[in-house]
Amino acid sequence: AEIMKQRAVPLLALLVLAAAAYVWSLAVSRVALFVAVTVALTLLCGLYFKSRVGGTTGDFLGAAEQVSECGVLLACAIAFRESQ
Repeated sequence: AEIMKQRAVPLLALLVLAAAAYVWSLAVSRVALFVAVTVALTLLCGLYFKSRVGGTTGDFLGAAEQVSECGVLLACAIAFRESQ
């Protein structure tokens, strides 16, 4: 049951992303950019937290989410500005 939960969350995230891309007619390249930014920033935050404290806490997970969200919003602003 635990493995199913671990697989369900990323699958649900991909489905939501695909639905958003369809609704807003986003190009696949833009969606890939947003996913890449999110993954990169999350990994960098994780490495930083591990090197500074030796692991993660709930506060660190919240911080990583906020950093990733800011990165995606910045990528969105850049991508949409270039398209106009």
